[in-house]
Amino acid sequence: MSNRERLFRAWSEEGYCIPVFSPGNGGSSLAIADQVIGRSSSEPWEPEPLMWHCEPESGVRPDLSTFPVSISCSKDAFSRLWPSGSKEFLPLSIAVEDAHWYMLRCTQDVDAIDLDNSDIAWSEFSEDGRTNRWVSEVYWVSVVGMNFAAVDAFKLNISPWGRCYFTERFVNRYRALGLRGLYFEHCGYIVEKPEDSVPPPARPVPRVEQAPRWPKWDEAPEEEIARFTQAGDMFRQTKGLSATSEPSAVLAALAAEVEAHRPGYGKLKPKVRKELLSGLAGAFGLLLRHQVHWNWVDLQVTSRAWDLGLESPNGSHALCLNQVMVRQLTSPEPSTIVLLFNMIAAGNLPDGQPGDHVAIG
Repeated sequence: MSNRERLFRAWSEEGYCIPVFSPGNGGSSLAIADQVIGRSSSEPWEPEPLMWHCEPESGVRPDLSTFPVSISCSKDAFSRLWPSGSKEFLPLSIAVEDAHWYMLRCTQDVDAIDLDNSDIAWSEFSEDGRTNRWVSEVYWVSVVGMNFAAVDAFKLNISPWGRCYFTERFVNRYRALGLRGLYFEHCGYIVEKPEDSVPPPARPVPRVEQAPRWPKWDEAPEEEIARFTQAGDMFRQTKGLSATSEPSAVLAALAAEVEAHRPGYGKLKPKVRKELLSGLAGAFGLLLRHQVHWNWVDLQVTSRAWDLGLESPNGSHALCLNQVMVRQLTSPEPSTIVLLFNMIAAGNLPDGQPGDHVAIG
């Protein structure tokens, strides 16, 4: 038996990357299908965004806003790939053009990484003398332990919200079944021992990708501004704060409130969750308005829904306040709201031209 197996990462075939939205969150999903989705394979697919609508097959209902967007799969394709069910993916039922599909959450984490023979790009941001570090891209990865070759896919624990990596056995099965939606790129090895690792090759020419942008924006409705302002004022009052309080005090109160509710946020009653979210989003919005002079804006978050946000003075960047706070409350990591504010205040943001409305947060 070989002492190494190839690893792959997946990209979407044209026409198979579908937008998926859950309450307070959104993004794109790789799609696996056993037939062309909606129209001929030569034409890109522009579907209506999906909405969550029923319980996951496991019977355990996760907080929908925390369900990371990764891979969607038609019911028939899922049955062909995993006739006895998958041990690496938690399936959640969704509807695609009235057809039964699954959104798949990868539950298999791997931490046995040979960093000396991996090529991983890290991003850093310094704050108060401390350096915050996170994975921005994995170009090549070497995983030690041949037992991982027996699984279909996994995530790296150094990048828990990052992409899935697929083993060669899964890629071969996928191709043999004639499924569509993904193409695979060789990006590393699973090895038996560190000495079996293959050094990373020279980095490929970087993909030219635009930073995500809000699809549409408009003048913010006065009633929404008033509602957020009232909620933000009420939050500050309950914490003994005011419009003239130091930003550090407001940020500390926001971070403390997030941390107090983050472990049990998914179990809160909808009304309580809505009130919590409104107060946090409103207070953070008022802070950005007063300290960095960003402006209210109405952002399109799905094809049918808009939500209040803030845009930079020249419209180069924008954030949705509710989405920011949902991500804070549902992240497995401690609150980064102070880091986000400091990045905005320092102008340490992705590249964006006036009017681009690059999405941040």
